[in-house]
Amino acid sequence: MRRSCLANTGINLGNDTSMDDENTFLTLSQAAALLKVSKSSLRRWSNTGDLRCFRIGRRGERRFRRDDLMALARVNPADTAPSMQAGAHICTNFRDRDEQWRLFQPYFNAHLHDDSAIVYLYEGSKDRIQAWFSNNPAVTRLTETNRLRLISSRDSYLRQQRFDTEWMLNFWKVIIEEFQNKNIHRLLLTGEMDWATLGAPVSNQLIFYEKELDQFLQNYPSVTVVCQYSLIDFPATVIFDSMRLHPTVLPAMT
Repeated sequence: MRRSCLANTGINLGNDTSMDDENTFLTLSQAAALLKVSKSSLRRWSNTGDLRCFRIGRRGERRFRRDDLMALARVNPADTAPSMQAGAHICTNFRDRDEQWRLFQPYFNAHLHDDSAIVYLYEGSKDRIQAWFSNNPAVTRLTETNRLRLISSRDSYLRQQRFDTEWMLNFWKVIIEEFQNKNIHRLLLTGEMDWATLGAPVSNQLIFYEKELDQFLQNYPSVTVVCQYSLIDFPATVIFDSMRLHPTVLPAMT
């Protein structure tokens, strides 16, 4: 589902009183606050046609219909989400495992190709993750060629018996370069962040890691990272900080 930005169409909303009705049209700032994403993300999505917008005034300021924004926030798995493009650093917020999968599934499906690889860092049971992927021939191909890897948090985030940002960034660097050496550049890296709630408080380290990870990814424009945060397990302060540090945020759907 792709929507165009209605620029230079002769549509003039400058004197339309409905523009003052926040239930109908929102400014760029209001739309960003509603979806909890950056203004730059909204500009990019409207420029690429993923999100419809209306241009008003001489400066061509953007206005968004609330219905369009809410449709985008629901992230229909059958559609291509605007943040599906490579090079994204994404935060998903979920309340239960079903919602977790619905938010992540579009990114997973977008990387089920011969030129792609997926690395999933999970907390808890691997069987739960594998159940999401069952009965999919594309998943079987990726697994057989070692391009779908499921790694526990204890063998990744907590491999050093504690969390260390520098070690974790090097962990990602080794994996990325391994695939790149095999001429596989389109990567999806994702981690369930629940591990950070199970032991000693690591919230400050976690936020520092997210900040450093965002800088790290600037060197790998074909890599997409999805950080998965449970709204139930994490305190609101950590959720807020994590959302602030991700260029793209997908809020809970319910």
